[in-house]
Amino acid sequence: MTKTQALLHKVLGVEISRGAIVAIRQRLRAVLDRLMAEAIQAAQQQPVAYVDETGAPTGNADGNNPDCKRVWLWVMVTPMVTVFLQGLSRSTAAAIELLRPGFDGIVVSDRFSAYNHLDSNQRQLCWAHLIRDFNAMAEHQGASAEIGAELQRLQRQLLERWHPWKGNLIAWHELQRQCQPIRQVFEQVLQHVDDLGFQRSETTPWEKQ
Repeated sequence: MTKTQALLHKVLGVEISRGAIVAIRQRLRAVLDRLMAEAIQAAQQQPVAYVDETGAPTGNADGNNPDCKRVWLWVMVTPMVTVFLQGLSRSTAAAIELLRPGFDGIVVSDRFSAYNHLDSNQRQLCWAHLIRDFNAMAEHQGASAEIGAELQRLQRQLLERWHPWKGNLIAWHELQRQCQPIRQVFEQVLQHVDDLGFQRSETTPWEKQ
């Protein structure tokens, strides 16, 4: 007995053959394919999209993964609709398939390289990831701790102004006005770090200074 058969029997008291389950899935797919295409198209037209991907072993239940490769579940969350796509690739091509070529909205994501094809002006790094990075820097010693603490301070200032806008207490243009000085200091701090000239893989001597 398959898991689907066991679930239907236990929860609904329905006994069904494997062949019947396959036939039902095929009928549902014919209906859902059109709806899925409409959902993806609607998501791809939104001004902001939150995207992510995660892997999981799924076997070869549908016959399309005979080598039982690791399957990747991609998600695209928008104010209008959320869509999930499952595939065998975690590549840039898979990301482009999710977003569609020419997507001109803002993409909120982590730093995964599959999103590097996007223009920097339309890519927003996830603030949860950034905050973890700031905290990690602040826990070091020397210049790293000082820079991390400054980025933490700026991050708190930014969110202190974001929450009133989220609660409809201030207008968008007022939020932008209040955040502009914070953005300028952010850029100055990051430019200072970039001017130090160390590569990502290097151990920076100023960590202990």
